[in-house]
Amino acid sequence: PIRNVKEEMHFGAPSVQSLTLAGTNFESFRSILGSLKNIRDLNLSYTNTQQIEIDDFSKLTHLETLDLSNNNISEIRENCFTYLNSLRILLVRNSSLTEIKFGSFIDLHSLNHLDLSQNQIRNLKRRTFTGLRQLESLVLNCSRIARVEPEAFQTLEALRILDLSDNDLTGLEPKSFAGLINLQRLYLNNNTVKYISSGSFDGLESLVFLDLSMNNIMELKTSAFQGLNQLQQLFLNRSRIKSISHGAFSFLTTVDYLDLSGNAIDILRNGTFSPLNSLRELNLSNAEIGEIEGGTFKNLQSLVSLHLGDNKFTVLRTNTFADLPILQTIGLHYNQLELIEAKAFSNLGSLNFIDLQGARIKNIGSSAFQNLDSLRDLNLSGLSVENMEPNTFNSMPYLNTLDLSNNNFSVIPSDCVRDLGQLQFVSLRNSKLRQIEHGVFSDLPSLNFIDFNGSLVESIETGAFSRLPHWSNMINLSGLSLKSINSGAFSELHLKATLTLSHNLLRVVHKESFPANTFLRLDLSFNEISQLEPNAFDQLKFLELGVLSLEHNKLSTLQSGAFSGLRNVFKIKIAYNLIDTIVPGSFQELWMYPEWTNDYDYCAIELDFNKIRILNKNTFRGV
Repeated sequence: PIRNVKEEMHFGAPSVQSLTLAGTNFESFRSILGSLKNIRDLNLSYTNTQQIEIDDFSKLTHLETLDLSNNNISEIRENCFTYLNSLRILLVRNSSLTEIKFGSFIDLHSLNHLDLSQNQIRNLKRRTFTGLRQLESLVLNCSRIARVEPEAFQTLEALRILDLSDNDLTGLEPKSFAGLINLQRLYLNNNTVKYISSGSFDGLESLVFLDLSMNNIMELKTSAFQGLNQLQQLFLNRSRIKSISHGAFSFLTTVDYLDLSGNAIDILRNGTFSPLNSLRELNLSNAEIGEIEGGTFKNLQSLVSLHLGDNKFTVLRTNTFADLPILQTIGLHYNQLELIEAKAFSNLGSLNFIDLQGARIKNIGSSAFQNLDSLRDLNLSGLSVENMEPNTFNSMPYLNTLDLSNNNFSVIPSDCVRDLGQLQFVSLRNSKLRQIEHGVFSDLPSLNFIDFNGSLVESIETGAFSRLPHWSNMINLSGLSLKSINSGAFSELHLKATLTLSHNLLRVVHKESFPANTFLRLDLSFNEISQLEPNAFDQLKFLELGVLSLEHNKLSTLQSGAFSGLRNVFKIKIAYNLIDTIVPGSFQELWMYPEWTNDYDYCAIELDFNKIRILNKNTFRGV
């Protein structure tokens, strides 16, 4: 390391404007600092600096940035930054600082940003920061601060950001932030704050953001936030709050986001949030809420999003959300909810999303979701639903997505989803559904995708998918228990994309399995298919099947005419079977002519990973 620098070495040339001495020994350079009269940026971090003398920087009148971080400076003395009238940024991070003397910053009239984080200051005394008239950002996080004396920030009228997070503050005293008339963002998260005294926030008339998360507040008392007349965002999450006194949120008429998640509130009382008439988003998830009293959400005329997931309440009472005229989303996932009373969601004309995933509801009554005229997305996955009454969803004319996956019902009533003219996506994944009955999905003109993956379906009734719209994209029937395909199961079915029947127990593909259907892709992979009847796909003649997947089955022989009728196919996948014999004529009348792809290089018959021993001149005759 550099240890000795002589002044005659022209090191202090007037042209030097930026100098980094990080990792050297500051004592070796102390004597020559005065010659750096035009220096603007000086980095003295990691220089083993232990003390700042009054004259160290007195001649650096053009200095704008000074970094003294990662040293062993135990205290900042009075007048040690005298004459640094141009300094804008001062960094003293992680420097073992324990005390700041009164008058330490008295001449730093141009300073905009001061970072004293990761120190051991413990106590911020009255008027500690006198002289910092232009300071806009003050960072004091991770400094073991246990007490802020009244008027500690009294002279910081230009301050906009104050970070006191990750300290040891146990309470907020009156006038703790006096003088901060222009402060906009205040970070008090990750402390041990147990109480907020009345008047703690007096004078913070410009504050728009307050983070009090991860503290030990326990109780929010009446008028706790008095003086915060412009506050917009308030974070109180994970602060061990058990009770909220009536009037705790008084004066917060401009708050639009409130986070109370991760607390232990137990009961939400009538009128708790009444003063918050500008609130747009309220997060009460994972707050151990066991009961919601009527009137809890009254006067929240601006609320758009409400998060109540991961709580402990078992019943949604009638008119629980009646006072929320423009509410759009409700998160109720992973509660212990067992009952939804009639009209629990009444008067919610703007609601478009309800998430009830993981609740404990066994029966869904026809009155549970009445008059939800704007609802577009309903998540009922992972419940314990065993029965659904007829017409359960019929009062949701604009429903677009319905998720019923991971439930216990074995039958879907034929008129359960009738008249849902805008329904596009239905998920029945991993349900205990055993049979797909005729007409269940009739009269759904917009239906685009149905997913049965992993359910227990053993049979599909004739005409189960009749009258589906011709533009439907996909039906996913993979991972079921299908052993055969009933004649007519897919009659009148026309998809513009994929029918997936992979991972079933199918053994034979019969000629009548796919009667005059239109699919762009037909996936029969990962079954137990050992036989393709002659002309099994003949009724798809002149239709638009582009890809046929039969890989990972048990085919040993391809019979003559196995693929006849496929006039527009461009890929047949038969890899990973047991094929040892290809009878001449197996590919007779197979027209691989992909008009709609114009990609002739993509045309393929995939026969790899089989047991073929002989190919003769007639093997691919007719292709």
